[in-house]
Amino acid sequence: MIAPTRWLAAIVIPLAAAGLLPRRADAQIVATATVDVTQPLATVSPLALGMHTSPYYNELANASLDERIEEAGVTTLRYGGGGYADVFHWSVTRSGNGIQGNGLSPWWGEPNNFGYVGPGSDFATFVRLLDRTDNAQAVVTVNYGSAMKIVDGQSRVPDFGGQPQEAAAWVAYANADPAIYGTANDVVLGVDQQGNDWKTAGYWARLRASTSAEYQSWASADGVYDGLNSFLAIDRAEPVGITHWEIGNETFGTGYYDDSGNGYSVDYDVPYNGTARENHPNLSPAHYGQEVVQYAQLMRAVDPTIKIGAVLATPPDDYGWSYADLNNNNFRNSNEPFWNDEVLANAASEIDFVMVHWYPYIGENANGATLLSEVPAKLGRMINGSTPFQDSGTSAGVRDSLAAHGIADAEIMVTEFNYFGSLAPSVANAAESLFVADAYATWLKLGVTSVQYLELLGKDFLNDGNSLNRGSAYYGVSLVDRLIEPGEWFVESSATHNDIGVHAALQADGSVAVMLLNRDLSDDASVTLSLAGADVASQATVYTVTGGLNLEEGVFDASGGLTVNVPARSMAVYVFPPNPATLGDFNGDGAVDAADYTVWRDGLGATHAAGQYNAWAGAYGSTTQTFSTSTQAPEPSSLVLTAILKATLVANARRASCLRSRPACSRSPRSP
Repeated sequence: MIAPTRWLAAIVIPLAAAGLLPRRADAQIVATATVDVTQPLATVSPLALGMHTSPYYNELANASLDERIEEAGVTTLRYGGGGYADVFHWSVTRSGNGIQGNGLSPWWGEPNNFGYVGPGSDFATFVRLLDRTDNAQAVVTVNYGSAMKIVDGQSRVPDFGGQPQEAAAWVAYANADPAIYGTANDVVLGVDQQGNDWKTAGYWARLRASTSAEYQSWASADGVYDGLNSFLAIDRAEPVGITHWEIGNETFGTGYYDDSGNGYSVDYDVPYNGTARENHPNLSPAHYGQEVVQYAQLMRAVDPTIKIGAVLATPPDDYGWSYADLNNNNFRNSNEPFWNDEVLANAASEIDFVMVHWYPYIGENANGATLLSEVPAKLGRMINGSTPFQDSGTSAGVRDSLAAHGIADAEIMVTEFNYFGSLAPSVANAAESLFVADAYATWLKLGVTSVQYLELLGKDFLNDGNSLNRGSAYYGVSLVDRLIEPGEWFVESSATHNDIGVHAALQADGSVAVMLLNRDLSDDASVTLSLAGADVASQATVYTVTGGLNLEEGVFDASGGLTVNVPARSMAVYVFPPNPATLGDFNGDGAVDAADYTVWRDGLGATHAAGQYNAWAGAYGSTTQTFSTSTQAPEPSSLVLTAILKATLVANARRASCLRSRPACSRSPRSP
């Protein structure tokens, strides 16, 4: 749903007001940012821009939440995640349902220690939010840590860890066909270790498809009615179609590596009664991997098309502790395998994607320099590590581990990230918005499928109040949305100064978008753009974020050169549309003529689209005038040529008129 009024002023503002004048004489940082559109990197997934979503939110049912999500370009919401995932029971958890603890298992074996559940944050409400939000998708974190135990309306301390039957029932509610209920095609889910009867896949699907009255009628007649499930009757016959399901949250944090406490991740596979948790086999990565297989097999029996995700520790930061120090010498010996290797060794056959989380420590009352330096220093090694750590003997990157266990093509998701420590109030918003934008763009450029910031509702993204005020993370994500959208390509880019970040994209219509970030606390930067392989118009649309809580749109005229000023702790995206004179020049000879028609006709349906005929006809007789950049443009690769040639006239006209503004010109529904 698109808001009826615009949240972003679409007026063209003077360059001086936008801080985008050519190089100022007093700029203290001088750098070159090079973009090479002939070197494609990663294609952006439909799930790329995501947010973490928890059951303790108060505003999940807010009628304006879908509008805010769409404005920022977010398409993916992780639900049930965080520590709550492993005490959360989706089928009964609802504020006001009469169950003490709202159906949450107690934390760490403490009978009356329950978390908070928001009044409209149950899964039925979450599904309604997905339905209202354009192209919304979900990543669901199932309960791995605690079985559901309810006695006399009281959530009790469970006797077992999470149960595959509960997870499979969740898949059934989301994805199964209600028509299978009572037929030979129905899937019996069975009774779990705690004694809960999870009935059949068809039961949960028919519940979803019913009204409350209808559910009470047929379920009572069949002797399967449960009033605690009635809030899930949402009259939705069509499956929700949730694809990605992750098994547990930070399952390495259960005390297995450190018995100084109960750990920070709940897991009743070992009772909280004084039993030593450190190095307990039921909390080991091998045990977790084996249970991932059990979960996956029962969940796939309900829907074989889903993708199963497993929890990994995050290199390089986590490799200092994520192994069992069996001899307590604070050093990894050869018989002390890492969490990641053990999980993958036991579960690789069932894993479609893996999840990592990242929370760098930045100090207290910090100025943001450490926070902003963490992204370029860590994320490349995290995903694509190149050499083993000397003290561990293990590969530095997630992809190294995946390849070592035969699943090199498994997707990687960052289902949570934020930071530990605190920023000085005077610098917090600017630093946070840059950190968020840089991290999202970096991970996506590295081929990560989805990035989900913590939190959806909080001081950094949207406040957890009826006003849904936008925070610094909101503007960081919004700027990434101006840079690139699903199906578009990141291309090679680099900068000559450590405080200048650059990310670049080839958009679907052939526009070249460049994000520039100035991480420096006090110095402006004079940055010269070098656009190799680009044939673009001399006027760009510019989106700027200054102060972390302000996003403006302007125009940059590059006819006088490609040197721009980027103020301290600010960032901008420059979108250069393709040179309109070249749209019909299919053979690249500098003229739009009959020879180009032949090339278009011969490639129709392969490398050329039908709509490009109009581009050729409109430009017939013109001569290509390539906009001169500061670098000699090499020949584009065949991949980039194909990408540009496949763009249709409709896409060009749409982008030319909208200039990617939000929300009035939003491409709705968003391109998958």
